[in-house]
Amino acid sequence: MKKIEKFIFIITYGRSGSTVLMKVLNTIDGAEIKGENANALFPLFQSYKYACAAKDHEDENSLLVDHPWYGANEIDTERYARKLTKVFIEEILNPNEATRVLGFKEIRYADITNLEKLEEFVKFIRIFFPNSYIIFNRRNLEDVLKSAIKAGWWKNLSNEKILDKHEKFDRWMVKYSNEHPDFTYIVSYDDYKDNSDAYREMFDFIDEDRNEEKVKEVMSKKLTHLK
Repeated sequence: MKKIEKFIFIITYGRSGSTVLMKVLNTIDGAEIKGENANALFPLFQSYKYACAAKDHEDENSLLVDHPWYGANEIDTERYARKLTKVFIEEILNPNEATRVLGFKEIRYADITNLEKLEEFVKFIRIFFPNSYIIFNRRNLEDVLKSAIKAGWWKNLSNEKILDKHEKFDRWMVKYSNEHPDFTYIVSYDDYKDNSDAYREMFDFIDEDRNEEKVKEVMSKKLTHLK
């Protein structure tokens, strides 16, 4: 496998236009930005955190076989995380030989109510996926709600709860991006849905050439999954 030069993670919520963004990023030469994986990376991050919690019980007594945390001293949390992410790359993202820019989009982050844990998750990404960028994708939330109702999503939630959950997550994305402008970037579906030029700054930010012809081509194709 060719060495991955950079990783791109699209963090967003459902009905936000993230599939269009994914298609646009895949116009980059050597890019493979995959679709959703049901948030398969987050449980690996949680497993890493549990390993760190176990490691915290390390002391001279954990060397003894009758200690409740026997073996904690042998846990190498960094090596564990690197192996977890290596398997995730190989088995979930599964890049081809020519891939140099790798990543995926995921829409299930708004379901993570502990935003502090979400910040830890992004930190985990930054540490164990070298040279990674976070692209936050937003959309007018009233339009998100209308799109969700039309598609039959979130039927067990009231409109108020849907908006409240996504408003909180939307505010978090803006706050986090403002605090970390060196590796995060925000795009809005409302800006780019009819304007391919709105992507110009994003391409500059991730230091990639933009093929305007290809971008316009993928944006002109209607998405079949919305039917």
